Amino acid sequence: SSLRLDWPYSPAMELSQVHSTNMCQSLCPMPAKAADTSSGVAMHPMLKSRVAVGTQVARASSMKAMAEAGAGTLLLLVAASHRRVATRARHHVAVAASEHAGSISRRSIAIDDGEILRNLRDTRGLVNREQGAGGNCLFLSMAPQLFAADVAELPSRSAAWLNLVGPDIGTRWETASHQDRARLLRQIAMLDESEFLADLSARVIDGQQIPAGIHWRALELYKDMAEEFISSGITELADNKSWSLFGSGNMYNRVRQLTRETPPSKVHEFVLKHGKLYMQITGREGNWAGSSEIAALANATGRKFEAYGNNWVSQELVEMDPSGPDGSWEVLPYFTAPFVESESTNAVLRLPPVRVFQKNGGGHYQALLKMQPL
Repeated sequence: SSLRLDWPYSPAMELSQVHSTNMCQSLCPMPAKAADTSSGVAMHPMLKSRVAVGTQVARASSMKAMAEAGAGTLLLLVAASHRRVATRARHHVAVAASEHAGSISRRSIAIDDGEILRNLRDTRGLVNREQGAGGNCLFLSMAPQLFAADVAELPSRSAAWLNLVGPDIGTRWETASHQDRARLLRQIAMLDESEFLADLSARVIDGQQIPAGIHWRALELYKDMAEEFISSGITELADNKSWSLFGSGNMYNRVRQLTRETPPSKVHEFVLKHGKLYMQITGREGNWAGSSEIAALANATGRKFEAYGNNWVSQELVEMDPSGPDGSWEVLPYFTAPFVESESTNAVLRLPPVRVFQKNGGGHYQALLKMQPL
């Protein structure tokens, strides 16, 4: 009547134990991050009713001042807005500069967790709900949002899947505790990742051109592997030192640099070389998991997944677009899976995405759920 705690199969069980860090054991906030200072990104307020500073007169005055200041001053003001400026007045000037330069369909801004959550509540009716701390937080946050129908077909995929979940997983899912669901979701992700790596390996050996969707998933796996390995001081990416000793900011910068500079063929080579090691670490109960596991669960269950919040391992800014109520600016997820919307069964079943919120830019997840009417 309940899910088994000792799963009969996991590719991670075949590998030796390796030390790893648990990124979810502490809910302490990460250090504040500086916004990107590239000239192509503009600051923009959240919702006018909540974030806009000053009156419309002040806005007009700011825009007039910048028009008189000339292009050079305008660029300096925009660049200054990309840093987390100390005063709201300077932020307001940057907003005016952005709007003066012309409208675009999407903007990237530096905002904190509180602002993101307020926006998600106001525009999407979503609220964050704690499901449990520790390294299982990602899977615990997903557990109440997945249904029996999402896992019922898994046994038919192969003998390995039947051995992992059992023939009656659909029947047992609804009565299982969230903790038991989370344990199984971790193993489902690991098995799906092992199959993904086997498929990628076959394509590389055959000299095939890697499709965009497969490279996308390999890159997400590469980023998660880089974060895990660099923070733990293992593999060639860590350069024989534990980057966690130099602060999380340096580690995140290193991962973003590697992601930008590593060519696709080297990404594929690395994930194939170290994939088993990564799954051994991530497959361990209580260890941190990330976007690559979200992608694996999206592939296994056919559900769409969305992750919101800051995500320092991949970006320093949060994207928004004017798709909220009455054209208001709405926070976009930093990660969605599957790669192509049509790969999800949501469109057919009209199921909502499985949504999670990542706190402090990395390290802890909460469920994002629809607000219940009073």
